[in-house]
Amino acid sequence: MKGKIRRKLMWMQLSILAAVIGGGALIYYLAAPFYHSFQRNQLIWEAYHTLNEMDLDMLEYSDESTLWQYEEQNLRITISNEEFYPVYTTWSENMEHQVYRHIVRNVDEFSMTPQLVSSQSGQFSIVKLMGMLEQNGETFYVSIRVKKASGELVFRNTELVLAVFLMALAISLPILYIYFRRLTKPFEEILEGANRIARRDFYVNLNEDGVYRELNSLAKNINWMAAQLQNMEKQKGEPSAEMGSNKELLENIRKDVVADISHELKTPLAIISSQVEMLQCMDDKIDRSYYYSSIVEEVSRMSDMVGELMDLSLLEQKLQEMEKCQINLTDIMEYIRLKYQALFRQNHIKGEFSLETKCCVWGNAHYLEQAVDNYIMNAFSHTAQGNGIRVRLYQEDGWAHVSVYNQGDHIPTSDMKKIWQGYVVQRPKQDAEEETLEQKHMGMGLYLVRRIVRLHQGECGVDNREKGVEFWFKVPCMDSGQE
Repeated sequence: MKGKIRRKLMWMQLSILAAVIGGGALIYYLAAPFYHSFQRNQLIWEAYHTLNEMDLDMLEYSDESTLWQYEEQNLRITISNEEFYPVYTTWSENMEHQVYRHIVRNVDEFSMTPQLVSSQSGQFSIVKLMGMLEQNGETFYVSIRVKKASGELVFRNTELVLAVFLMALAISLPILYIYFRRLTKPFEEILEGANRIARRDFYVNLNEDGVYRELNSLAKNINWMAAQLQNMEKQKGEPSAEMGSNKELLENIRKDVVADISHELKTPLAIISSQVEMLQCMDDKIDRSYYYSSIVEEVSRMSDMVGELMDLSLLEQKLQEMEKCQINLTDIMEYIRLKYQALFRQNHIKGEFSLETKCCVWGNAHYLEQAVDNYIMNAFSHTAQGNGIRVRLYQEDGWAHVSVYNQGDHIPTSDMKKIWQGYVVQRPKQDAEEETLEQKHMGMGLYLVRRIVRLHQGECGVDNREKGVEFWFKVPCMDSGQE
C-alpha cells in the first residue's frame, strides 16, 4: 500500500515535469521563428536609422566600428552615392561588384520610404531593406540584408527563453495546484473528521471510495469507530441486565476510549498536515521523497491506531496483556527526531535532540513512541516561534530516561499533580486572578503518558526549569532485570 501512494506521487511529479519541459519546448518551437523575425526586423531598422545619423560622405573609424557590430549580428550593408560609387560595403574586396549586385541591379526598388522585403532563395530566407538617404544635397543608396537558413532556430535570445519559461511555469502551476489539492483533500477530510470526534461530535461519515486504498481503509476504520462511539454515547446511563456489576468498569472504559482516540489521531494528522504544507511551499528545495515516505508511514500508523487504542484502556484494567519485547529506544527516538523536523521548521521552533547511542528496554515500541509523541506535541503547543524544544534520552542507575524541555511559562506548583488527570477542559474564567488548572490544562496527552509508563513499570514527572518546563519519564533498562 505504501508503494502505491509513493508510485502515484512519483508519476505525478514526472508528469508535471514532462508537461513543463514539453510545453516549454513546444512554445519555444512555435514562438522562436516569429520572435527571431521580429528582432531581426528591429535590428535592420535600427541599422538604417543609425546610418541616417552618420555623415555618409565621410565615414570615420568610429562609424565603421558601429557598422562592424551590426555585421557581427549577420547584417550585410552596402552603401553607394548617387553615381553608384562605393561608400561602404561589408566586403572590403570587389566593392564595385557588391554595389552592382545589391544596388545597381535593383535600383528601381530603392525608395525614400523603404519597406522590408522578404524573399526565398533556395534553402535560404532573405530579408532586405533598400532605401535612399539625402545628406547635404546628395543622395545615397543603402542596402541592408539578412540571410539565414530556412527552419533555423536561434537559441541566443535570453528574453525569449525567459518568457517561455515564465509562460510554461504559469501553465504548470494550476496543474500542480490541482494535483496537490487532489492529494491533500482526503487528508483534510480525515483531519476534519478527527477534529469533530475530538469535540465529541461522533456523527462523522468520511468518504471510503477515494483514490488511495490506504486512506479509504483509514476512513472506513474512523467511520466504524465513530459508529461505535455513537452507540456508546446513546447507551450512556441506560441500565442493562447484562452489565451487572461491570457497568461502572465499562463506563470508564468507554470514557477512556473516547478520549484516547480523539487525542491520539491528532498527532499523526498534525505531522501529515505540516509535511504536506512543507511540500507545497518549499517546492524542490527539500528532499521530497523523505516527506512522501513519512506521510505514507503516518497514514498506515493511523489506520492501525484505531484498533490499538481500543485495547489501551483494557490494558490498565488488566483485561489483557500488553505485548512486549526487547527494543532499542534509541532507534525509536531517532525516528521521532526525523518525523518532527518539518513541524519544527515550519513553525520556526528550534529542535534539539540528544540521544544515547544504544538504550535497550523491555516494552512495547508503539506505546513508548506514543508517550514521547504526546510529550513533544504538548511542548509544541506551549512553545512560541523562535523558542526551542530539547529532547534527551540517557541511561542512569539502570533506568532509561526520556525528557522533553520547552521554553515557556512555568506550571504552578499547585497544579503539578493535577496535570496528569484526564477529562479536564480548557475554559478561561472571567477573573484572571482565579485561573486554575481547569482553565489551563495540558491536555489528554499527559494522562496517556502516565498510563503507558505505568504499564512499563516506570515513573513520570514534570519540573520547572529556569526558562521553561521539562517533562520526563523513565522505564527500566534491560540490565535491571525487567523482562
